[in-house]
This record gives sequence, C-alpha cells and structure tokens, in this order.
Amino acid sequence: MSEFEILESAPKDATHYFLVPNGSGEPYYVLEKEKKFYWFHGQDEITKPHILSWIKSIESLKEVKAESKEG
Repeated sequence: MSEFEILESAPKDATHYFLVPNGSGEPYYVLEKEKKFYWFHGQDEITKPHILSWIKSIESLKEVKAESKEG
C-alpha cells in the first residue's frame, strides 16, 4: 500500500499508523492520547516496545502529500 493510500484510507480521528510486519503492507491505525498510543478500533493501550517502535505519524504523510503536489 502506498503512502497516499494509507493516508486516504485512514479513519478520520486516527493520528498514527504502522505497517503490518508480515510484508502485506496493510496498515494498522493508532490513536495518540496524552502521549500514549491506543489501537484505533479497540482502544486498548499499546505497550509492547517493538510495536511502539513501528508507529509513524499520519501528519508526516500529509506533509509528503503536500510536497508531492508542490513538485
């Protein structure tokens, strides 16, 4: 899945995402509240360090999209 597709398919209130590490390229969406991360659909806190290290900001994808439109 491309960065554009990840951005376009993100739920409205999702703040972050990470890609499934099995190589499928499917994103999991995450919500950040008070400097903690939660699964978007389950609302359980994500506490495993290896998963936390994979999380990326959706805002960064918006910046990439804006830069590509300028170029």
